[in-house]
Amino acid sequence: MFVHPLIRLLSFMVFAAFVSLGQTASSIIGLSMLVVVWLVSKQFPAPKAWLMIKRLRIFFISIFIMYLWFTPGQLIWPVLEGWSPTYDGLFMGLQRVAALIILVLGVESLLRLTDRLEIIVGLYYLATPFKCLGIDRKRFVIRVLLTLEAAGLPFLPEYNEKFEFKNVGRYLEKVSEHLAEGFGRAVDQKVDMREMEIEIKALPGWIQWLIPFSMAVLFLNVG
Repeated sequence: MFVHPLIRLLSFMVFAAFVSLGQTASSIIGLSMLVVVWLVSKQFPAPKAWLMIKRLRIFFISIFIMYLWFTPGQLIWPVLEGWSPTYDGLFMGLQRVAALIILVLGVESLLRLTDRLEIIVGLYYLATPFKCLGIDRKRFVIRVLLTLEAAGLPFLPEYNEKFEFKNVGRYLEKVSEHLAEGFGRAVDQKVDMREMEIEIKALPGWIQWLIPFSMAVLFLNVG
């Protein structure tokens, strides 16, 4: 069954909103939903997804350490007193890292299974409320896409700056430079709307609206 781009984006928003809570039940439900999507589409995560997770490992470790040592609770090594990590921090840290990994896999699946034109259509409908404010929806959608592409620059294959603890300052400086350059290009780039044709699809049928609604109900009842 073809799923309308708007429904795909709304479903992802529901998925991301609940998984980001970091609760065990929500993460299990979110991962189960991803597995269903992979099986139905017969497409499992691409190597790029695992590469992105690998490159975010320092961020994951940082999150884990913050929870491990800065969450009150039962001490793992009481002899260390205030310097000891806690079991509560260990559990919550693992929850948060797992949720972030599932979100990365969710984003990768959405972008892999939804082409650029479909994303444009979905964003066009999501931007409908901005029309009341006098904002051009087409221009808004293109700016969003440019910003997303700019934010993804450090993860492109040609970005080969390897992380090393001894060069952490230089690494962060390079990442910042790439981000600054990318956002600068997104802001400065002139968009010729005459060259952009957005094929506006009809709104999805009522049955498809049950997909994000059912997801939300499942998360609320189980999570």
